[in-house]
Amino acid sequence: MGFFDLFKKKDGSRRVSGKDYDVVVSDDGQVSGSYRVRLNGSDLDVPFQTSMDELDEEERRRSDPSSCSRPPKTDEVVLPVVMGTGDRSFLLDAVGWEKGEFYFHAMTDAFLAGYNNFVMPMADYEEALSFIAEKQKEAGLSGELQSYQNAGMDAEKAGELDAAVYWFERCIAFGESSPSLRISAYLHSVERLTVVYRKLKRYEDEVRVIRLGLSHRNDERVYDAPFARLETRLGRALELLEKSKS
Repeated sequence: MGFFDLFKKKDGSRRVSGKDYDVVVSDDGQVSGSYRVRLNGSDLDVPFQTSMDELDEEERRRSDPSSCSRPPKTDEVVLPVVMGTGDRSFLLDAVGWEKGEFYFHAMTDAFLAGYNNFVMPMADYEEALSFIAEKQKEAGLSGELQSYQNAGMDAEKAGELDAAVYWFERCIAFGESSPSLRISAYLHSVERLTVVYRKLKRYEDEVRVIRLGLSHRNDERVYDAPFARLETRLGRALELLEKSKS
């Protein structure tokens, strides 16, 4: 049954409401209301305004699997509109891609108009796939780094300081050698390692690690609070290092 067929079952009624929609039809055939879609686990009420004639046309497009928001150019790719439950749009895996929001809106517009497909330049599609692949790679790297950090924390908690040094150093070295990982992923290991080195009275190593952490202070998308703590700690570490040499 088509969406506007709901009105035909109401014998002259001009309003139809349900769990996921609320629609009113005026005497001249204009239609307004809202309907609910589920997106990323949340319900979203989408307002709309159209006409009975346009709903007829929308039904025709929706029943045609090949209907597309517009004819593709030679350098464009046709992609399926995926909304609600069921299949997952690749755009959801591209969250964070700078063009992702633009194309998600394009897909949503196509969906609202009844189309089953929308278009995207092939270059942008390949860029999106590369972004997704890099995110997946980074997720794998983050998991390995986290395992080193967790091992260091467990060792420190158990009082096994030499083992803690090993795992925290390994975590930091892994992060430093992985360009796709930000300092925020292993900054906790930096801070904990400085604490462990002070307990071991290895002040020169403490200073080295503090300075390594501070070298990332101007990286993009980092909070300054941990670096402020490291800066404060550096002064005391330098004092202890000088005293240890006298």
